[in-house]
Amino acid sequence: MLSKDANTKIPRKDDKGDLPKTEKEWIKYVNDLHDTGVNIRQKYELCWTLNHAYARGYQDIVFNYKTGRIEIPKTMARPLTVNKIGSFLDARLSKLTKQRPLPRVVPATGDNEDINAAKYSDHTLLHLWRKTEIEAEYESMIMMGITYGTSFMRVLWNPWEGDFIKRAVGRDEEVLHIEDGAIKEEKIWLGEVSTKAISPFSIIPANENIREMKDQPWVMERNFHSVADLEKFYPELKGKLIGKAKNREDRTDYEGVIARLGSPVSTQVGSALHNIHDSINDEILCKKLWVKPNSQYENGLVVVVVGDLLAHVSEFPHDYGPNIYPYVKFTERTDGVHFWEQSTVERLLSIQKSYNKLKQKKLRNITMMSAGKWLIPKGSQISEDSITSEEGEIIEYNSSVNPPAQAPLAPLPNYAVEMARELMEDFRMVSGQQDTPTNLPPGVTASVAMETLAELGDEIISPIIKRLSRVMTRVAKAQLLIINEEYLEPRKIAILGEGSSYGVQYISAADLKHSTDVYIEIESMFPSLRGSKQQRLIDLWDRRIITDPQQFLKAYRFGNLDEIMSDIEEEDDPVHLDIAQLKKGKMPEITPWQNHVAYFKLLSKWVQTPEFMALIPERKQMTIEYLQGHLQYLLQSLPNQGQATPQQNQASVGTPFGPQKTAGSPGAGGPT
Repeated sequence: MLSKDANTKIPRKDDKGDLPKTEKEWIKYVNDLHDTGVNIRQKYELCWTLNHAYARGYQDIVFNYKTGRIEIPKTMARPLTVNKIGSFLDARLSKLTKQRPLPRVVPATGDNEDINAAKYSDHTLLHLWRKTEIEAEYESMIMMGITYGTSFMRVLWNPWEGDFIKRAVGRDEEVLHIEDGAIKEEKIWLGEVSTKAISPFSIIPANENIREMKDQPWVMERNFHSVADLEKFYPELKGKLIGKAKNREDRTDYEGVIARLGSPVSTQVGSALHNIHDSINDEILCKKLWVKPNSQYENGLVVVVVGDLLAHVSEFPHDYGPNIYPYVKFTERTDGVHFWEQSTVERLLSIQKSYNKLKQKKLRNITMMSAGKWLIPKGSQISEDSITSEEGEIIEYNSSVNPPAQAPLAPLPNYAVEMARELMEDFRMVSGQQDTPTNLPPGVTASVAMETLAELGDEIISPIIKRLSRVMTRVAKAQLLIINEEYLEPRKIAILGEGSSYGVQYISAADLKHSTDVYIEIESMFPSLRGSKQQRLIDLWDRRIITDPQQFLKAYRFGNLDEIMSDIEEEDDPVHLDIAQLKKGKMPEITPWQNHVAYFKLLSKWVQTPEFMALIPERKQMTIEYLQGHLQYLLQSLPNQGQATPQQNQASVGTPFGPQKTAGSPGAGGPT
């Protein structure tokens, strides 16, 4: 949804423009764009429906070339189907969701304000992703993307979600009471960023040959909402939507097929709610047109049409970042040309059909051949009921003809047996889901071998993971932009630390109003086995690269090498902060408990960079003094303050070539 309050006041624009000016013109304009877009999109809906049906196991549906529609067989008895496509989708979804993406916010500059804003934004995004269960929407987006080829994530501000506060309902400063004497209260919602996965059936682009969402001149979302929800978000429509629900008429033919494929029963009886009409069960098609910022509307335009009513017109409610629109597109594959992309499932349909047909024929042949057959000469005078399954059965026949004999069962030809194996090889080749080889290459440790084989098996999904990373980065940026505008009141943010540590902080938009940037760590999204990571940690321990037992055990528990790397990176963070102070001409404080080794190493590298050479002489001298201060602490920690210790040859002791032992010392000459 767009806004809590309905707004049908059309924003002012340049009178020289050719876009609609009145409410009736906008209603007709949106409906015409919708109807044209749905007709153009039908060829893609056919592929999406077939992909969905095969993934669900309904692989006996047929396309009627005369009517141009998909037909579902009326019989409840379904032929033998080995659903390889469903298994492929489950395996790919498992690989793509093995590592969940985590947004990280980095400051745009080294200023303290930007650093603090990045830290607060990072905590806020992580809290939002946990609170709104982004991971569930993330899985839905991926599943729709690999099934249909394209899916979307929608990021909008919902004023009816999030936390709420209670306020007593009063009139003229007198508190109203309900019948039992309790104070009557109302909920005031603070609102929250709503992030939902959207199927391709809900999106209509302006041009199917424009690949990027941000380059589309307009985008339309079509969704069905209950009458109660529409009246809640657009109060001006209250009482005007009764009798306008057309659930079946407004759905496309292929959307109807998708609805009927919910279960075998629904293919026969349909939905039981069709005969119940009220504000909860009746659904109405809602069309939201997003017009890209242009010369007539510099801030863009949003137009919402419900049936033949104009529900909302306004400028873009928020800035959605470089994606322009609040919709982020995800594609499993890309050809670099079209908006709607082809999925791997579409390429597997013909192989799945051939495999099912072969299996069905083999089953039919086995059924026919497994039943015993008799070769009975004509004229043997044996009736059909003469041959039974009784032991010691006597069969009388005409002795002038050959006796009856059972027909021999011939095995299937070799090409028929090999055909199934060849189809499975073709399936794996087209899907890119190869079996992991079991023979390890020589001279390679177990951990490296396991990691290498896992990477080879997942090589084909690397581009998909990178696209997922870009998608979730755009989603996180849009969320942060909306938060910066809408978090007017302080929000309670839960901060999870190491182990079971937990903290709470109140953050508002004022804490986030600084330049920040969001990114998703791509490498962290690649699937990896815990066993291979643990084996790699053992190798690092055996080679004494890791020497701290507590650090090793902490990382080994979940096979998380990032635990060690994060500790190393945290040691360098204070150095970078002090370098930022030196750039501004401020001398940081030197304390005994600082990691002087890290300071000396990073400062020594920085003084050799062009950035340091460009500083004014006073700041250069300040940096050199700061470096020497840490060097002094390092020298104090060494034996003899860093001075060379004279080496003594023990064999020369007591000789003219070495120090003489004093009298009275053990081994010295003379009386004791």
